[in-house]
Amino acid sequence: MNTSIKAAFCLFSLLLAGCNLDIDIVGKGRVYSTDGSIDCTQDCRDSSLNGIKKVTLRGEADAGFRFLGLLSSEIYNNPMATSATVPYGFSLKRPPEPSWYYRPLISTKVTAVFHPEDDILKAAGTNDTTCVVTQAHTLKCWGSNATRFSPLENVTDLITSNYALCVVHDTQLDCWNESEGRDWPIPEFITHPQQVVLSYSDLCVLYEGVAGNQVHCVNRDGLSEPVVPALSNPTALRSQNDIYCVDDDSGVVCWGNHYYGQSKVPADLGNVTAFASGDHHTCAIAGGQVRCWGGNEYGQSNVPDDLVAPSAITAGFDHTCVHDNGEIRCWGGNAVRLPLTGPDAFNPALFSSYEYVMCVIDPGQPTQPLCRRNGEPVFSPQLPAPPAALAVTTGSSITYVTAIVDGQLYYWNETVAPLSDPIALSNPYLLAGGESSFCVAETGATWVRCWNSSPNTHLPASLTEPPSLSLSPFHGCAVQNGTVICWGTDLPARNRGQITVPAGLPGIAQVDTGRFHSCALGVNQRLYCWGEAPVTP
Repeated sequence: MNTSIKAAFCLFSLLLAGCNLDIDIVGKGRVYSTDGSIDCTQDCRDSSLNGIKKVTLRGEADAGFRFLGLLSSEIYNNPMATSATVPYGFSLKRPPEPSWYYRPLISTKVTAVFHPEDDILKAAGTNDTTCVVTQAHTLKCWGSNATRFSPLENVTDLITSNYALCVVHDTQLDCWNESEGRDWPIPEFITHPQQVVLSYSDLCVLYEGVAGNQVHCVNRDGLSEPVVPALSNPTALRSQNDIYCVDDDSGVVCWGNHYYGQSKVPADLGNVTAFASGDHHTCAIAGGQVRCWGGNEYGQSNVPDDLVAPSAITAGFDHTCVHDNGEIRCWGGNAVRLPLTGPDAFNPALFSSYEYVMCVIDPGQPTQPLCRRNGEPVFSPQLPAPPAALAVTTGSSITYVTAIVDGQLYYWNETVAPLSDPIALSNPYLLAGGESSFCVAETGATWVRCWNSSPNTHLPASLTEPPSLSLSPFHGCAVQNGTVICWGTDLPARNRGQITVPAGLPGIAQVDTGRFHSCALGVNQRLYCWGEAPVTP
């Protein structure tokens, strides 16, 4: 659209609402733009534009006042920030359905909030609302939800996230779900709240119950989620990355967002002969018995009570599988029971799980992989010869299976498709699959070869001939000269301490990784796990 047409539209728009920027100032302070085109010490308006423009506005409080932020439907950053970029003037904006015609965006209204410093007990804001608790314990709010609680008396606390606002008043808790424009359901039994923490979809409260301090969580739909573990005397409730923690008589207890205690090895586990790390749970064979701990959303930790002699184990996102008494037994979201045949011994290197899929080679059918998801068969082609190793990987919601056959690497996906062309290898002895990736260790090689994507792009160059290697969506670990080496993402939301190997571990024989935790089996047959680091106060 050329400039003259823009101007014509703008003139028409001025008859409606003006091609303008409206700035309202609450309290005493100055709002100005970094380019010098706007400088307001009271309510002002700019209607001079023929086209769209973006300016960065900043607030500066008068003496004795505090700048609490800029509020606008066009500002998507924290309203408690000292500056924000806003568009105004003329542009075309697509309307909601059912009309598909574009309409002009012709104005932006901004409210700058300044409040007397000596009258503020607490100030906080959401994406669209800014509030203060005054010295008189009155709540005052500005923005799209200003009238939801404000004015409100006898306020003792104010808690906000980007999407929600909670107020403690008269020993009660009220919360507003700003993202959905409705009250956040709070159970009536929650009274005398001491601490409240918020995330996008969950809210947890430490409150004074009949039997002492208690914690309850409720999601935005009113369901009691995330589930709070048993607590005896919780204090110091806190959260980070949707993980919630308290200090309790037993130490730090955490829950939520993949935090299921999967890295807490039972003290009475004893000597371990085999183990597996799922996404949210860990299982081990110790003393001839299978023990599982951590998450159990799909029943993946519900060990059957009729196992006879489990000897190998693997775990995925929603299931656990063992080789037991000549058959494969799986429980959880991928529950199956597969009798095995043939005189040859079962090979654990041909037994693999990742996410929702388990694959195994039956010694009686050595060239035909058996793969299952949700208990149902997953396509697998006939291999040209019995494999020496097998691994499951995933990528773009498709499962891939890789196998070492006659010193070459083959892979296939779960759709009806032929085997890939073989990749030549040199004395391969170890195969590992992860998120959209797989790695092969070869005797005599100076590095471990990997294909496809992260986390293997960060695999240490010094890693040579590891006896054990494991990959997960965000990290990997290997054994090198009896010690554990881990690598992967350092993004806070994806790194919960799973790549930080604890000091003082004994000699390590084997390693396995879950989504946010890692485990290693020592030569002393003891299991060590780490990850899901507790949220510090």
